[in-house]
This record gives sequence, structure tokens and C-alpha cells, in this order.
Amino acid sequence: MIRFVTEGPKFQLTSRTEHGRAVWRVVEDITVKFVLIPQELTGAASYFVIPAGFETDGASIPWWARWKFDPWGRVGLSAVLHD
Repeated sequence: MIRFVTEGPKFQLTSRTEHGRAVWRVVEDITVKFVLIPQELTGAASYFVIPAGFETDGASIPWWARWKFDPWGRVGLSAVLHD
């Protein structure tokens, strides 16, 4: 299970684009908590930090599907973690 520890991470739009998509910059560190099933029983967890200044273009959704799926919708934070 993955949980984003940082509440409401903030992003800043840059003036750059990649593959026709706007590039966003992480304004403050985003902390992500990874908990595997055995770790839930022991209380152990691993943490990953996405540092401020990291740049991303959101989820890679084909242009023809963006009317239905927002690159920053439900999958936005997961896309930043993936990048």
C-alpha cells in the first residue's frame, strides 16, 4: 500500500513543455510511505521523498483521451512518484 504523507502537495507551473504537455515543479518536498502487507503486521514502513524542485509533466495520457482523463486528476501524485 502507498500513502502520500504530505498533505496537499504544491506544484508550480513552469514555462517549459515536454511532448506538448506543461511541465510542473514540486514546490515543497512530498513524502510517500510504502507499506507492504507483512510490514502492516509489524508496523514497519519505508519512506521516499520527492524533493522540492523536481519537475514532471503529470500522467502520460494520450491527447485524444485527455477529455476524459485528467493528467493531474486521481493519478497526479502517482505520476510524480513514477517520474
